[in-house]
Amino acid sequence: MGMQYDVKSAYASASGSLVTTRNRLKSFTFTTTSAASGTLAFFETTTKTGTSARVSTTATITCTTHGLTTGDYVYLDFAATGPADGRYQVTVTDADTFTVTVTAAGADVAVTVYTIERIAVGTYSADTSMVLIPGEGVLFEEGIFVSLPANTNTTIFYG
Repeated sequence: MGMQYDVKSAYASASGSLVTTRNRLKSFTFTTTSAASGTLAFFETTTKTGTSARVSTTATITCTTHGLTTGDYVYLDFAATGPADGRYQVTVTDADTFTVTVTAAGADVAVTVYTIERIAVGTYSADTSMVLIPGEGVLFEEGIFVSLPANTNTTIFYG
């Protein structure tokens, strides 16, 4: 068996797009530098745009034909004056609207929504871990976006 030469890697220390084309995630490592827990998640780079309106700690997101179900997770990238960007669990109210819990009330802002989560793993202690994905890996049709919890970085292997 020959050496596989078509596997590439990418590193991230903050949430963002790692690969912008169709690829398979083969494996990844992550390092958490503190004992804080969180969730490392990988999303398709496909996005939808919407608006958020906040009352107390509930943000109502209007995003036409979002395709979500209550309990799904999304990554929300809020405009500058919005709440913290991050991975949120949704409660669907209708085909165009869902709610998430945020830390505080604030201004209504535009939001970019990453709706397709492919993989999520918990990070619990200061450690380095490697996740091997069996078979051909996980297919990302549009590209790979990573949502990183605080104090965590990742290296992905794809091809």
